[in-house]
Amino acid sequence: MKSKKILVHLLIAAIVLNLVGIVAGLASFNLNHSFDFVNQYGETIKMWGYGLYKSDSYFKAPIFIGSDFTMLIVAIPLLLLSIYRFRRQGSQKNLVLLMAATATLLYYNFSQAFGVTYNQLHLFYIATLSLTFYSLILCFTLIEPEKVAPSLSEFPLTKTLKCFLVIAGLSLFIAWLPDIVASLVSGKPLSMLQVYTTELTYVLDMGIVSPFIFITLFLLVRSNSWGYVLLPVLLVLCSIVGIMVIFQSIFQVSAGISVPIPALLTKVLIFVLLSGVSFKLSRSYFRGFNEGTLLD
Repeated sequence: MKSKKILVHLLIAAIVLNLVGIVAGLASFNLNHSFDFVNQYGETIKMWGYGLYKSDSYFKAPIFIGSDFTMLIVAIPLLLLSIYRFRRQGSQKNLVLLMAATATLLYYNFSQAFGVTYNQLHLFYIATLSLTFYSLILCFTLIEPEKVAPSLSEFPLTKTLKCFLVIAGLSLFIAWLPDIVASLVSGKPLSMLQVYTTELTYVLDMGIVSPFIFITLFLLVRSNSWGYVLLPVLLVLCSIVGIMVIFQSIFQVSAGISVPIPALLTKVLIFVLLSGVSFKLSRSYFRGFNEGTLLD
């Protein structure tokens, strides 16, 4: 199928370009070039000062590097495995896994393109965002929801799954909304906004991911086949984001940044716990998925 070949070529190109940015990002982990800078809010901020993230804050750069590391050892290998399985047998099951891995890469590419301070790889960010965005759209055009749902007869919509989706959707607001409310009440910028004009993670998680979770739950409750297509996307994304948060914290601690206990509980711990449950549900989902029919 021509569309299948186009999808594979788009994703391979996205992986190659992403690896350039990932390697450059990891090579930026150097603690000896920081400097102080007065930001647009009149605050003195410590800057990273080295490599790809030299114009990013000392607090944020380790987070970006932790994301790069997670993509290198977890997300990219998963995407490569998904491509291999999809090329070998273009079944709906393999397409669903490929779509979930692609969506995870898209989340990362959005964060890089809009969250990182302008740097030498800006054109790479534009290219990777475009490639993964249209790859995900192509995945949706190839998927056949009416064949996915019957293949998951051993993966029923249980109360546990419903509760998990509700908790996951609300947790994103619990993690980020208090910071925004406190900022609006005080009339000051977000406490860790530093040299940035907005906090992209808040926008993505509360504006896109959380509604996506509740839409998926609604479709599942209504026995709509699309619910079973969207579910693995958020399960895989949530699983990898939890791992990403761990590595982000590790790189921050390695850089000498102390993360307050309340932040660890409301941000790091929440995502790690959700990741563990998501991983378990993901395994159940794909184990209960019959191979189904091959793509034409």
